[in-house]
Amino acid sequence: MAYTSVQSRTGNWPDNAVQAAYDTLFGYAFKASALLEPLVDKQPEKPTSPGSSITLYKNQFFSEAAIAASTTPLVEENDVTAQALPASVAVTLTPNEYGAAVAATEKLNGRVLTPVNPVMARLVGEYAKDVIDRLVETKLRTGTNIIRAAGRASDNLLTVSDVTKATYIRQAVTKLKGAAVPDRGMGMYVGVFHPDQIHDLREETGSGSWRVPQEYGTDQSKIYNGEFGSFEGVRFISNPKSLWAADKDSGAASVSVYHGYILGREALAKAVVTPVQTVVTPVVDKLKRFYGLGWKCDLDYGVYRQESLWQVVSGSSLGV
Repeated sequence: MAYTSVQSRTGNWPDNAVQAAYDTLFGYAFKASALLEPLVDKQPEKPTSPGSSITLYKNQFFSEAAIAASTTPLVEENDVTAQALPASVAVTLTPNEYGAAVAATEKLNGRVLTPVNPVMARLVGEYAKDVIDRLVETKLRTGTNIIRAAGRASDNLLTVSDVTKATYIRQAVTKLKGAAVPDRGMGMYVGVFHPDQIHDLREETGSGSWRVPQEYGTDQSKIYNGEFGSFEGVRFISNPKSLWAADKDSGAASVSVYHGYILGREALAKAVVTPVQTVVTPVVDKLKRFYGLGWKCDLDYGVYRQESLWQVVSGSSLGV
């Protein structure tokens, strides 16, 4: 008996009727959200005019030496010598233009399985956010206050055992408080760390570690839920994008190096000439067959107060 079937379709009617199917709704790869730009909390307040750069000044207070000298009682019949006000400190930001674009053709749009325009919009938007986050973290890495795990002298000496520990968090918080740096709300500073660093911090045991107060306190739910939250006066944010390609294998014996950041008030500043914006490419070809989408901005970021920023640089048990 002759069957009209899938198995015998070659040369028969089902050969054209049975085809491979595809999902027209394309998913996206997983990616971390941009999160560093919202941590920038200082901008020029009264700029004189547009310019190629803008300089922000900070007034200093009288030094410890001046205070100590003024604790000496005045001589009744002697006048005091007038002192000059402390010199102000300058921070200069130099905005630059950044941007990128994509383009597609009318012919492609008439043949694809899924609409092109929504894909272009989503990818261009994420592209812009990722670039801005990278610009911000590039400036974070210029911070001069650095705590390296195990007291290593440089990043390339860090080993897989030189992990982030509670004592480094306490050191950074103590330094911030010692410099009278205001917190960022609710009495907390903000820490931005890679998940591998947070993992090592959560794995630490013993007196003064994260584990002890959470395991033996009255609230066990945080352990069961795997939450990290706040610790030692720092609200922690997990940032998987903080591990750059250049960081991998950059430590001793091909160990990855991780940069974590603890920020107080006004650690970062920005100068914005043109904020990040989407640009629809004008159609200029004679037959209107080419169209595109892009993003652009004109800005700069920088460390505004070095005393408000501490880096914790470490290896990780997961970083080989």
